[in-house]
Amino acid sequence: MPGRVFKRGNTYHISFSYKGTEYRKSALTDKKREAENLLAFYLGQCARNEFKGFQQETSLLVTELLDMFENDCKRRKLRGLNIIHVQIGHVRRYFEKLEVSALTELQLERYITHRLDQGRSTTTVNRELQHLGHALRLAKQKKLIIDIPLITRFREDNARQGFFEHEEFEALVSFLPEYLKDFTRFAYLSAWRKNEITTLEWRDVSEGVIRLRPEHSKTKEGRLLILVGELAEIIEHRRLARIDLIPWVFHRDGIQVNDFRDAWKTACKQARIQGKLFHDLRRTAVRNMVRAGVPEKIAMSISGHTTRIIFDRYNIVNEQDIRQGLEQTQAYLKTAPHTLRRIGHQTDIHAHHSRKT
Repeated sequence: MPGRVFKRGNTYHISFSYKGTEYRKSALTDKKREAENLLAFYLGQCARNEFKGFQQETSLLVTELLDMFENDCKRRKLRGLNIIHVQIGHVRRYFEKLEVSALTELQLERYITHRLDQGRSTTTVNRELQHLGHALRLAKQKKLIIDIPLITRFREDNARQGFFEHEEFEALVSFLPEYLKDFTRFAYLSAWRKNEITTLEWRDVSEGVIRLRPEHSKTKEGRLLILVGELAEIIEHRRLARIDLIPWVFHRDGIQVNDFRDAWKTACKQARIQGKLFHDLRRTAVRNMVRAGVPEKIAMSISGHTTRIIFDRYNIVNEQDIRQGLEQTQAYLKTAPHTLRRIGHQTDIHAHHSRKT
């Protein structure tokens, strides 16, 4: 008998004989095709005389799997480790005593329902499931687990359209705490990402130039920012607030600026522009550079964009842009009516001669 697949409860098992001994094993799946693939794997070993029996499997908890994933993130020095730690913390607490072998699509569906019932957004749930998926794949690469349950996530629309008009920006800054005013103005003028600004140190500033180190750039590429005009004034203001032995250009009483969501939300509410994100400053800075006539290649060099697709997404067109374009076109038509009539007249003459010939 070459082998067979059978079901106990909702889980498939496999059975086959090798050298007079029958071997049985749970396939740890409720999908017959996956169980058949596992059976074929072991039958192949038997055919090559490589089968040495089932290895003793140790129970692996979901929490242990998440710990391995977090340690891997630390070794690879990923950005946003604090956020990852918080996000997987919710998964860790929910599946605290569950073994990975018992993690099924039904368990995942219950987790999704639990988090949504807590009022969490689908985007938040997606990030948590994304980390769990990475942890499962890492464990499979290390041959700690055989199969991975299907993880379904919600569809996301990441192409946000948020930006600031100048009046909105000034209103926001007026309500921000003092330690965030220069920080926010720098973002508005430079189009730099939040992490690039928070990690900026005085050793990166020299002779009117900021040199962003590659390890602090999302694209892992360094770039320059020339300090002119208001940007130079901001850095000079930061020099006056500089504290000995503190490396950060932007700090709060000597502590690196990091999480300021509460202060940001409060200022947005007071400025009556709820829903604005700090990242909207980056989109706004890109749009301002394009409107000012800065060549796109230079604008991309300043903002750190490496692809035109994302850069074009940030170059937002709003109702005022469209209105201005239409007004400019109509103003042109009013100032050059005779030219247009002359061109039209010449076209009619040309068409008439063409018909005669």
